[in-house]
Amino acid sequence: MSGWEIEFGKDWDVPAEFNAFVEEGALEDASWHNDVLPRFIVACPRNSDVEIEIHVNHVDPKQREFEGSKRFGIVIVQDENHLPLYEGDDLAYVVKFVREAENANRPR
Repeated sequence: MSGWEIEFGKDWDVPAEFNAFVEEGALEDASWHNDVLPRFIVACPRNSDVEIEIHVNHVDPKQREFEGSKRFGIVIVQDENHLPLYEGDDLAYVVKFVREAENANRPR
């Protein structure tokens, strides 16, 4: 069972792509019970002091903490600063983003 399933339950319905990314090492499941929603991390390729967080909101919009919030969020985190890069419902966009970050992290 994955970290997000333990902390939030299977009804949160995080897409299978996230579990696959965790298994292959492209993402770390950083979900924690004090978090509002499941959180995944990919290291930023250009700066080790920066992390990229991907948040996954509940599949049912009525179950989300904030009305009108989107399913996915991508945020750059450095120290206490959070810079939102994306907020939307497009899983394909998030998958492409993770693949591109993974490719940027590979040694050349």
